[in-house]
Amino acid sequence: MSVVPKISRERIVEIASELFYHNGYNQTSFSQLAEACHIPKGNFYYHFKTKQDILDAVIDKRTNDIVSVLQSWDDESSDPHARLLCFVRMLKRSQDELLRFGCPMGTINLELGKSQPQLQTQSAKMFELFINWLVLQFNLLGYEEEKSRFKAYYLMNQAQGCATLLYSLKDKSMFDKQLAYLEDWLNTIKKS
Repeated sequence: MSVVPKISRERIVEIASELFYHNGYNQTSFSQLAEACHIPKGNFYYHFKTKQDILDAVIDKRTNDIVSVLQSWDDESSDPHARLLCFVRMLKRSQDELLRFGCPMGTINLELGKSQPQLQTQSAKMFELFINWLVLQFNLLGYEEEKSRFKAYYLMNQAQGCATLLYSLKDKSMFDKQLAYLEDWLNTIKKS
């Protein structure tokens, strides 16, 4: 009879998600995961057969987290403009993490895209969730599909650019100014 590890699969995924974000997927070893989880390396095989299995679980977790965040914004307000502002304000609340580690979606997509493009396809779904939600908000503001998609991509591009420059240049003041600019931009397009 085998002994079931005391740490849950969900907790392993949370720890792996944090390590992949802070250190990178390729730079995080099974040994580091085992040490962070306080379990013998061999016990991972009870929950995960490969490192890719862990990555799949991490992306599933992050995707579910995004769905929860988007649902909370939908529940918070019926106004699509207010919802769009939630997206920008999320960046402000995440400033310290972005400063230290970059964007969790952007960094994993860049890393996988360079070394394991077949895995990057799955991680890109996180962006797709946000973009589709942004498109819907612009649709609800009265913009037709093509303009809504363009505005959604513009907003996502700006958010990713702000996050990347904050991480690279460590300039909080400029980051704050860029976010204020995005809020001003959203305020000019309340209704088409």
